[in-house]
Amino acid sequence: MIPITPLDEWTARRIGVGGDAQKAAKAASSGVPLSRSDLEHWQLAQLREVVAWSRDRSPLYRDLYEHLPPDTPQRLSDLGRLPFVQQEDLRRRGLDFVCVSQSDIARVVTIRTSGSTGVAKRLWFTEDDLELTIDHFRHGMRALVQRGQRVLVFMPGAIPGSVGDLLNRGLARDGVEVEVHGFVNDCGPAVQHILEFEADCLVGVPGQMLRLARSRAGRTVPAGRVKAVLFSGDYVAASLRTAVEDAWDCSVFEHYGSTETGLGGAVQCQAFSGLHIREADLIFEVIDRRTGEVLPLGETGELVVTTLTRRGMPLIRYRTGDSGKLLQRPCVCGSVLRCLDRVQGRLQDAVEPTAGVRLTMADLDETVYGAGWVVAFSAELVQGGAQVSGATPPEGSSGLMLWVEVCAEPPDVELKAMIERIEMIPAVRRSGLQVNMEVVPEGGLASPAKRKLLDSRRG
Repeated sequence: MIPITPLDEWTARRIGVGGDAQKAAKAASSGVPLSRSDLEHWQLAQLREVVAWSRDRSPLYRDLYEHLPPDTPQRLSDLGRLPFVQQEDLRRRGLDFVCVSQSDIARVVTIRTSGSTGVAKRLWFTEDDLELTIDHFRHGMRALVQRGQRVLVFMPGAIPGSVGDLLNRGLARDGVEVEVHGFVNDCGPAVQHILEFEADCLVGVPGQMLRLARSRAGRTVPAGRVKAVLFSGDYVAASLRTAVEDAWDCSVFEHYGSTETGLGGAVQCQAFSGLHIREADLIFEVIDRRTGEVLPLGETGELVVTTLTRRGMPLIRYRTGDSGKLLQRPCVCGSVLRCLDRVQGRLQDAVEPTAGVRLTMADLDETVYGAGWVVAFSAELVQGGAQVSGATPPEGSSGLMLWVEVCAEPPDVELKAMIERIEMIPAVRRSGLQVNMEVVPEGGLASPAKRKLLDSRRG
C-alpha cells in the first residue's frame, strides 16, 4: 500500500480543522484525512489577510489595487480578479513589495539575469518566512529519508537561508544528518564524498545528478548505496530520471520550487504520480501566457503563484515564466492536496528555429539522454549547418549543433541513429534544421546547474 504524503498531516496541523489547531493535530495523528473544504477555507482566510496586509504596507500593491473594492476577495475564485505581478515589477520596484522594516529582514536573495545590462531581481525574507520553508522541507523529505539516515546536498548551502542550509536546519529536527557538497564541478570528489559520508539520499540538479551517475567515478558507487535522489533546481526529463534510477538502483523524487516560491513549492510522494503543492502556503494557477485567462485543470500554460503566508515580501499572482499544469485527478496516495505535473522549464528559454515553432532543451532530452553512453550534452542553434552525411545546407538555413559528452565512444551507427531521431523531433522536423553532432570525452563539457538551448544566430 502506498503511504499518503507526509505533507497531508503537516498541512492539517498547519491549518487547524475548523480553525482549531489542537483538533487538527489530534485528527492528523489519528489518521483522519485532510479535508479539501477545510483547506480551501484556510486558503481564503489567508488570501484575504495577505491582500489586506500587502495593500496596507506595500507601495506597489497599494498602486496595483487602487481601484479594487476594499473587501476583495470574497471567494477563492476572486483570486482571478486580481492583477498579475510581473517579473519586470520585481526588477523595477523590488523594494516596493516589502511589507516590513529592513530590521525584520533575515535574507535578501539577488537573482541575476542574463546579459551584462540585465537588472537583477531581489527578494526579501523574514526569519518567519524562512521557517515556513524549513518546516516544509522537514516534512516533505520524510517520503525520502528517516531518522538516522544521511543526506548529501549537491546545491549551495554555505550562506544562511540557502537551500542546503534550510534543508540542514529542517532535517536535523528529525534526526537526519546533512552535509552540503555544493554543485558538482568534478565527479571524482563528489563520488568520494558520497562514499565517505555513506549518503543514503542525494539532493541535486537533474543534469548534474545524471552526469554523476554515468561518470566513470559514479559507476563505482555500489547499487543500493544511494537509496533516494531528489531532483530540484531545473526541469526533469523522464529519460534522465530513469537513467539515474537504473544506474544506482534507487528511487528518484522530483521537487519544484524557486526563490520566488520561497525555495519550496511542490514535491513527489512515494506514489510518484505528481508533485504535492504546499497548499497551506501557496496557490498555483495555470494561465494562457498570451491572454492571461485561467486554464482548467489538466491544461498546460504558465504557472502563476500566490504566497499566502509570507509577510516580508508577499507575491500575489506572480507570473513565474515556467511552463506546467495542475493534474486533474488526485494522487493515488489518497491526499487531497493538488498536484503539479512535471514542470517543463522556463517559457523564455524556448528558441524559434522558424517563426511559430518553439524548441527547448526538454525536447532534446528524451532522445539524447535515452542513449546509455551520454553523460551530458549542450546544444546551440547556429546559422547554417551540415548533416552527418556532409550535405551542404541551403543559404540562410539554420543548424542545430550538439556537443555530446560520452562515457564510452559510441559506434558510428549509433551516432547516426541518434541524429536521425533528433531530426524526427517535431520542432526540428518542422524547422528543417540541419543537425550536426560532436562527441566530447568525459569531463570535456561544462556542467551548469541550469541548462539552456542557446541561439547564436542572434549575434
